[in-house]
Amino acid sequence: AVAALVEGVDVEVRLERDAERVPRVRVPREAVQEQERGAAGAAPVEDVQPRAVDAQVAVERAQEIHSGMLPSAAMKTFRLYTGPDGQSHIEPVDLARTSEWTAGLAATRIAFSEWPVGRFLDWHPAPRRQFVIILSGQLEIGCGDGSKQVFGPGDARLVEDTTGKGHTTRQVGNEPCVTATIPL
Repeated sequence: AVAALVEGVDVEVRLERDAERVPRVRVPREAVQEQERGAAGAAPVEDVQPRAVDAQVAVERAQEIHSGMLPSAAMKTFRLYTGPDGQSHIEPVDLARTSEWTAGLAATRIAFSEWPVGRFLDWHPAPRRQFVIILSGQLEIGCGDGSKQVFGPGDARLVEDTTGKGHTTRQVGNEPCVTATIPL
């Protein structure tokens, strides 16, 4: 069943499948109103511009995300660091509790790179403290304890394991991975 709820100034679309709640998708109310009025010149949904998304499209996108056909649009943030054991570790970062990140960090450069399908970089520490943000595709990071984590579009990692054994990096999936690297 699909239910659309009005909460505050946004239209919220909630999907339920077999009594399981699916993550919510928020669509700005003005986007729905604009679609209902048939606004001329609305950007296509593929441009992912909130003002061009109607409730039905949001429902379809949420179903695709939940089924695994599309990656989740929610940005996730992580820290890759060297622990006291000399091994690299990954921890999630809660932006609400990380004022340094939300206040802004000084940066003067950004570099974009493409990891071709199948590329693997064996054990290495980070060359410097830097953010790496996945724009498309996926990368798998391996840590010294044997754990591996796959990062996808929108995931941002503060990479600061500049000492110790470091980590491995592998492109996964059938499309190249495009990253933005911001040295700090």
